[in-house]
Amino acid sequence: MTDTSQKEKHRRFVAFAFALSDLLIEIDTDFKIHFAEGSIAGLHWPGIEHLQDLVGKDFRSCVVKKDRALMESSIDNMKRSGRLSPISINLATQGKDSPVILGGFFLPSKEIRFNLSMTLNNKLYCQESPALARDETSGLLEADTFTAKAKERAVTGKMNESELEMGMVVVAGLKELKESGDPAKVEEFLHKLGSMLRAWSLGGDTAGLVGDEKFSFVGEEGLDAQKMAAIQEEADAILGADAAKLSINSVTANLDTTNLSEEDASKALVHCLQQFAKSEPGTFNIKSLSEGVTDYLDGTMGRIKQIRELIESRNFNIAFQPIVDLKTRAVDHYEVLSRFEGEMSPLELIQFAESVDMIHDLDLVIVQQTYSTLVQREKKEGWRPRVSINLSAKSVQNDLFMRSLRQLTHNEVFKHLTPQVIFEVTETSMIEDFDRLNNAIQDLRKDGHGVSIDDVGSGNTSFTMLNKVDADHAKIDGSLVRGFLEDTRTKNILKSVIDACKNMGFEVICEHIEDEDEARQLMVMGAHLGQGYLFGKPTADGKPPNVIMYGSGSDPVLGW
Repeated sequence: MTDTSQKEKHRRFVAFAFALSDLLIEIDTDFKIHFAEGSIAGLHWPGIEHLQDLVGKDFRSCVVKKDRALMESSIDNMKRSGRLSPISINLATQGKDSPVILGGFFLPSKEIRFNLSMTLNNKLYCQESPALARDETSGLLEADTFTAKAKERAVTGKMNESELEMGMVVVAGLKELKESGDPAKVEEFLHKLGSMLRAWSLGGDTAGLVGDEKFSFVGEEGLDAQKMAAIQEEADAILGADAAKLSINSVTANLDTTNLSEEDASKALVHCLQQFAKSEPGTFNIKSLSEGVTDYLDGTMGRIKQIRELIESRNFNIAFQPIVDLKTRAVDHYEVLSRFEGEMSPLELIQFAESVDMIHDLDLVIVQQTYSTLVQREKKEGWRPRVSINLSAKSVQNDLFMRSLRQLTHNEVFKHLTPQVIFEVTETSMIEDFDRLNNAIQDLRKDGHGVSIDDVGSGNTSFTMLNKVDADHAKIDGSLVRGFLEDTRTKNILKSVIDACKNMGFEVICEHIEDEDEARQLMVMGAHLGQGYLFGKPTADGKPPNVIMYGSGSDPVLGW
C-alpha cells in the first residue's frame, strides 16, 4: 500500500469516527486517559482548558457520581463483549451536568486499552425527555416504567428483527438483610447490582426493579455463568459475611416472538414480567426459575396467539342458562355463557385476556356473536328471550371499548334488542376507577339496558361496588350459596349479603342452586331469582319450558 493510499485510509477512519462523535478518548483498566482527540467546546470541566489537559486524568472524575458505577460496569463488560453499545451518562461539568452518549470498542492488544466515543449535546440523541422514574438506591427503573420500556424495546426489536433476551434475577434474602444488615453496605451492593444490570441492558436504560428482591433487564444477551459470577463477586466484596445470607438465582428467556404481532409480542412480555413480580422469591431455585419462566413465556405467547385467533375467527360457541323467578319458576332471562376450545377453562381464558389487555376485544366479539345469534334465531324461530351478557369491569372502564359497544348496540340491525339485553359486570380483576365504572354503567342503563353486578360476596371490592355503583341486579357469588344449608355460619353471611343488596335496591340473583331445598330456602331469605342445574344446564338452544318472551306489547308473555 502506498503512502498516499495509507494516508487516505487514515483520513477516512478519522472522518468516520467523528461522523457522530465529538470526542474520542482511550483509557486503561485504571480509567486513566492516554489519548484524547476531538472537541471539548461547551464542556467546562474543572481544571480542563485544552483538549490535551484530559490526558493523564482519571476518566471516573469526569463522570457524575451517580453514573460512575454504570460507566465502570459498561467498560468492564467491554472486555467480554468487545463493544459498548451506546448508553446515556452525564459528565461532571461546572454549572450543570452534561448529557452524552457514550460508546466504545475494545481491541485486544498487549496493553489493555478501551477506545471510547462521546457525542456531546447532540439534539438527535440528547433531546430533553421526561425523567424516567427510577429507584434512588439502585438507579434501576421502577416497575411500571421498566415494563413500559421493556415493551417498547420488544416492539422495536421485533421491527428490526433483532434477537433480544430478558434476564431476571432473584436475590432471595435481600429484604431481610435490609432490616438486619449494614444499611450502607446493602445500598452500595444494590447500586452496584443496578449499574451492572443497566450496563448489560439495551441503551443502559432497560433494566428495572420489579419487586423487593427481583430485578430484570432486556438486552442483546441475557444472563450467563460469567455474569452471575460477577454479581456474586460484588456481593462478597461489598457485603462480606452477610453475602452468605443471600441466594442469588437467575434465568434468561429468549424473546422469540416470531409468530406474534408487535402488539401481542409486547403483551406477552408484560404478562411474563407481571407474573415474575407476583411470585414468591423464596420458592425459586435456579432450575425451577429457568424452566418455569421460559416455559411460562412460551405458554404466554401460545395463549395470546390462541386468543387472537379466537377473536379473529370467532371460533367459539355460546350457550344459554336459564335464570328463573324463585316464586313462579318462570324463566326471567338467560345468562349467555361462552364455550372455547383448548386447555383453558372459560374463567382462565377471561382472566388471562384481562392480564394481557385483550379482554376488550374478546368482550366485544362475544357481544357481537350474541347479538347476531339473537337476530338470526328471532328471524328463524321467533325466539326473543331476555339475556345477560358478561362484561369485564376492566372493559367497562375503558372509554374506547364503551364507544365501540354502544356503537354496536345502536346499530339499526341490533337496536331493537336493547330491552332484552342485560349486561353483567364481572369483577375478575381489580377495579381502578369506580366513578368511571359507574358513569359507563349509567350510560348503558339510559340506553335501556339492565345491568347486573356479578360475584357479590367474593371479595372486598364487590361490596365497594355495591356502594359505589347503581345497577339493577346483584348476583351472589356461588361460593356463598354452595352448601349453605349445611353450614350455619355461611348461611348467616349469605342472609346478611342478601339483606344488604335488597336494602340498596338491587334485585337479588343466587347462582349454583343444585336442589329444591336450597331454592325454597333462598326464596324465604329474600332472593328473587335463581340459577343453577336445578333449573337447567347451559344449552345451545336454550329451550326449557316456560320461557319469558317479548311480544308485540311492552309486557312479557310466556312462550314455548
